[in-house]
Amino acid sequence: MTTAPLLSLGSGTRPRRILQLALILALLLPRLVLVWNGFAAPQRSLLTDSAGYLELAESIRLEGRFHASEHEESLRTPGYPAFLALVQAIFGERLGFVILVQILLTLVTAWLVFRSARALGGERVGLAAVWLYALSPNALFWAGTVMTETFFAFWLALALALLIQAVQRDSWRRGAASGLALGLAVLTRPIGLYLIPLWAVGALVAAWRRTPHRRALANAVVLLLAALTPVLTWQTRNLLVHDSFRLTASFRTVFVDYTAASTLGEARGISRDEAAAQLRQSPDAFAAALDAVRRYPGSLVRVSLQGIARTALGTEAGTWLGILNGEAYQSSGLLESLLRGDLRGTADALSLRLQASEDRLGTALLLWGLLYSAAVYLLGFRGLMRLRRLQPGNLGWLCAVVLLSTGCLIVLPLTIGDARFRVPVEPLLALLGSMGFTKRPVLAAPAGQASE
Repeated sequence: MTTAPLLSLGSGTRPRRILQLALILALLLPRLVLVWNGFAAPQRSLLTDSAGYLELAESIRLEGRFHASEHEESLRTPGYPAFLALVQAIFGERLGFVILVQILLTLVTAWLVFRSARALGGERVGLAAVWLYALSPNALFWAGTVMTETFFAFWLALALALLIQAVQRDSWRRGAASGLALGLAVLTRPIGLYLIPLWAVGALVAAWRRTPHRRALANAVVLLLAALTPVLTWQTRNLLVHDSFRLTASFRTVFVDYTAASTLGEARGISRDEAAAQLRQSPDAFAAALDAVRRYPGSLVRVSLQGIARTALGTEAGTWLGILNGEAYQSSGLLESLLRGDLRGTADALSLRLQASEDRLGTALLLWGLLYSAAVYLLGFRGLMRLRRLQPGNLGWLCAVVLLSTGCLIVLPLTIGDARFRVPVEPLLALLGSMGFTKRPVLAAPAGQASE
């Protein structure tokens, strides 16, 4: 397998060099626009949750402790505030530097995606994966916001690259590093907690047929313990500070204010905010939320499916346009019609948006997101159909881990599902889609890359 660097332009045929140059431009030019925006109009980078992360970052930087309002402190984990505090400590408090570093992280993520895909399917597959990642509007635009998703995606891409190396080289050290990166991902977004047992089992199964069973089991246990170390450390801190051995209180809050409130709101024809206020007025809000979910199971299923569809679609043209020029954009029911399967309503809404000159850029972004999502899912399906080409077979099991991780990250947000929740999935989808470009079986790792 070739080890040519991702962005090398010094060798190969002229069409190949042209494609590599085009890839560099596709990665860099749109991101330079976001960096410029980050310095020229930093307010566009701030969304509702950004203030809480910045407040916690300030406490880490100035007080040396994780401290904010009781609400913010109970909901957040320290990964992203610590990242913000580090960037501000090095570069100052201008938000443009945060956006610059996040943009650089997307480039590192692209390189990690290339390494992972190349290890599984060769350089052709690696370059295809980077192209898919470079063309993702979701991964691009959300890097221009002070939100956790880009940082979380970086940790997942790093953990996956290390996991693949650990299995290929029978390396417990790389397995431990993969687990540690996954644990730090959990401290960035708690939803990563569900991936820890999945990755440990995946590493065990992938190594089972090519490694002595005891060693395969030991390596999987090392990965598991390394992933749990930062998580349990944070939970121990919460036990000492808050008398609660918890990762975060967000699970309970989300259940009341989103899952149950969305269910109750859908059933009674009121807004989610109104339903959440009603639940919070009860003497025991959590018990009232459980009762609402039990009473309206049909509504629960409907709002959950809608949330999953929003995450899977991964298209938020209104937010993207706001990041670019600060203007608002409403799709006039286009997405809603599409999610309902109303093709006529979708066509009418699209025609209406295209007629309004002030909405054409937002509509172009919307179409970019929709077409990209359709393409990456189709390529991902094609890739899964061609996984049998992968040799040795343990690499196919690693692709299964990627597929299951993708499903978890899309499905588990349920009712709170939103386009930004697909950002961490973009590297995984790019890798799965790239598998459709495999031509011949992949060779096993060279003997020189033996176990550690």
